[in-house]
Amino acid sequence: MNGSSRQFSRRMQLVYAGQFLAIGTYMPFMPLWLSERGLSAVQIGLVLTVPMLARTFLAPVIAYAADRCGERIRALAALSILSALATGTLFLGSGFAAILAAFAGLALFWCALMPLAEAAAMHGARSRGLDYGRMRLWGSASFIAANLGAGVLVDQVSADAAVGLIAVSFMLTGWFAFGLPQPRGKAGAIAGPFSGADLALLLRPAFLAAIAIASLLNASHMLIYGFGTLHWQGLGHSSLLIGCLWATGVIAEIALFAFSSKVVARTGAWALLMVAALAATLRWVAMAFDPPLEMLFALQVLHGLTFGATHLGIVNLVADAVPSELGGTAQSLMYSVSSLVGALSTLAAGALYGAYGAGAFWAMAAIALGALVLVLAPLGRRAR
Repeated sequence: MNGSSRQFSRRMQLVYAGQFLAIGTYMPFMPLWLSERGLSAVQIGLVLTVPMLARTFLAPVIAYAADRCGERIRALAALSILSALATGTLFLGSGFAAILAAFAGLALFWCALMPLAEAAAMHGARSRGLDYGRMRLWGSASFIAANLGAGVLVDQVSADAAVGLIAVSFMLTGWFAFGLPQPRGKAGAIAGPFSGADLALLLRPAFLAAIAIASLLNASHMLIYGFGTLHWQGLGHSSLLIGCLWATGVIAEIALFAFSSKVVARTGAWALLMVAALAATLRWVAMAFDPPLEMLFALQVLHGLTFGATHLGIVNLVADAVPSELGGTAQSLMYSVSSLVGALSTLAAGALYGAYGAGAFWAMAAIALGALVLVLAPLGRRAR
């Protein structure tokens, strides 16, 4: 590995670490912060859908503009800094309407960060001979640190500390992204206008089927993402213990990412999606029975498959499907569809959790089962 490739790998690891420090704080503790502001379960569900809707409708436009200009890295850095500033606006108002408006501003800048990072990482991995999973696992490790660190902060200070940590995380991400070396190989500006051939690449049935499967699997996680912390807190678990539960799942995810190149080479991306669908169905059925703490930790280990295998499968399928100069656009399309389905699932999760508690996991199991059916359907078999 030469010096430029080593620098790219290290900087990309830091970019992932910064992003997932924000996500690892946001996911478990933002619902808690919203609850402390007096929002109901349905209102929390509505607020949490705003970033998902932004990823659906705005991220493809922003990512395509970055691809078009060949400025994927600068866009990643600038949007990270703007996300940090927008996070600070959450402290400026109170009440559902003000919080919803602040989230809309945050979502505008946050929505394209992950697609741009994934596109940069996948292009860097393939053009420089790097291991994508070895870069991506630093994001997962940072997620664990955020789960545990934010849990301590929330216990010792308040949920406001978690929001402050999210802002700092975005600022760090921007700083790290500014230091990324420019891409090697042809991943610069798109030559010519968006063409019918480009559209045909992005709308092939097998490609869209893969995105639909991954979207359903990610949507099946929305109940635990949005209300897992609140539910476990209601069972009497401390914020630190809840952070340990979240961390357990991500440790399993890291273990998969550490060997990702070998796993993908041996099993193939479609097989990973099938395993993820089976594991997700099992996980959510078990969660519906409100299992004891010991089993909760065991079920969290399945996150390595329900999320990790889904992620590895879909990012490799997307990277294989389109040329590198359309990488940001293709990744954002995947995130767009996933976010729309996830937003609908989050809205449903808020209503179902308010009415049925842990029984709402039956709906998540049904979504995962739908993904499994698509994997095994004729279109899925032809795509494989």
